[in-house]
Amino acid sequence: MKTILFTLCVLFIVVQSCGERTLIRHYYILELPAKGDYYAGSMLPVTGVCEILNTKVPPAFAQLRIAVRKRSNEISYYQYHYWAMNPSDNLTALLANQVEMSRIFAHSRSGLLKQIPEYQIKSKVYNLEALDNGDIYYAHLQMTVELINYESQTLMVTHSFDRTKAIEERDLNLFASELSVIFQEEINQFISKMRTFFEKKNAAEPAP
Repeated sequence: MKTILFTLCVLFIVVQSCGERTLIRHYYILELPAKGDYYAGSMLPVTGVCEILNTKVPPAFAQLRIAVRKRSNEISYYQYHYWAMNPSDNLTALLANQVEMSRIFAHSRSGLLKQIPEYQIKSKVYNLEALDNGDIYYAHLQMTVELINYESQTLMVTHSFDRTKAIEERDLNLFASELSVIFQEEINQFISKMRTFFEKKNAAEPAP
């Protein structure tokens, strides 16, 4: 009897200990930090249709696991921290949102279009990761964004960036927040370049 009671007690302690060690998965999403109407005062006439192509992401970062780099050529992944969306889908949606808010084009969207577009926006990620050197923790995003003439496939506007931002603590929520800020700021620069391009283009064209 004593043996049975002892065995039950041991099993209870083991089960309770395992339950206490159960770890919950955490999921993070990239979002526009602010959704204000930054371009309400623009006098640029909206025209043309623009297709937002899916953001290309290399396999090392094109997964739900969040990448962390602790050494120059070594990438690891957090065990209990994941992206809530595929990074390509997440970044494409954010890009389409910002371009739509810019009011440069009469119509812009990602996915299938009912008409042939005049323009396309292509984007490519090179790095989307946390950098952890032991002393400082960083968010790292490296991308290129391009405006293409659909018919001729010629490059009209390009914007490349490679940014790291130090984070106060090893908090994946802060990491996702800082990446969102970097993305928004850089896409706004790309939009400003597109606006300047079309303003010069309109000024150079003869009046009807």
